[in-house]
Amino acid sequence: MESYRLSEKDLNELRHAHRKAKEKWLADRIKAVFLLGCGRTVGDVAEVLMMDEKTVRKHFQTWESGGVDALKRRL
Repeated sequence: MESYRLSEKDLNELRHAHRKAKEKWLADRIKAVFLLGCGRTVGDVAEVLMMDEKTVRKHFQTWESGGVDALKRRL
């Protein structure tokens, strides 16, 4: 099982980015990463945000590769 736990510093960065997010799609991406980082399961996050599990994992991988700036890029 993959660990998605994040440091308090990372969680604070995500909180700040979420407050500044103006677009719903970006806020949802940030929330997905934040919730995983807090210890929620992929399944729980997917259910709450109405995403599929693959998308939740993809958002976390995107964040890992480039932080909040990477999440801001529309694919």
